[in-house]
Amino acid sequence: MLFTCAISSTMAQQAATGSSEDAKKAVTVRSFTVEGTRLPAKSVVRLTELKSGATVTFAEVFKAMQKVTSTGLIDNIDFEYESLPDKDTEVVLKLKCRDTKPIVPATVKIAGVEDLQVWKWLQQIDPLFVAELPPVERAIRFYEAWVTKFMEANGQPEFRDKYAIESQTLFKNNAPERVVFSVVALKSIGKPKKK
Repeated sequence: MLFTCAISSTMAQQAATGSSEDAKKAVTVRSFTVEGTRLPAKSVVRLTELKSGATVTFAEVFKAMQKVTSTGLIDNIDFEYESLPDKDTEVVLKLKCRDTKPIVPATVKIAGVEDLQVWKWLQQIDPLFVAELPPVERAIRFYEAWVTKFMEANGQPEFRDKYAIESQTLFKNNAPERVVFSVVALKSIGKPKKK
């Protein structure tokens, strides 16, 4: 069985080959191949939340690919099942990715926090976190969430109660040049004043 489909960050495309019966079949994913991305293959697979040995339907794989494109780091994924010899329902899941472009440097400017300290911590979580990213909203929000987790894990467990991570994209000649992450205090709008 060979079944292919493409998922883009803006819209899902229909299956390019294979039958509707193939789409309904449950298959067991024995392994993954990942190509076409600057991101580590293990990181892309981790973003799908699929595991080797999992039995999945086409709809579940489709949703898994949407999880990857929702990060904003990958713009499009073509995927296909390649059956193992003599085992029609056991497959290699092949992912052909296209990264979101352009990629710009990123900096963390938070009082009392070293930029390098944040990137080292994030790299320990997943090597996909490097000090550069596409300057698109989905990717920026993805990074903001993880910089928030850094703050919570490094001495400020109640960080979200008082603060948020915000970003600013700096431009040069009308082109994005850098994304800067910083802390902003939450306003107490709607909270009753203490007497």
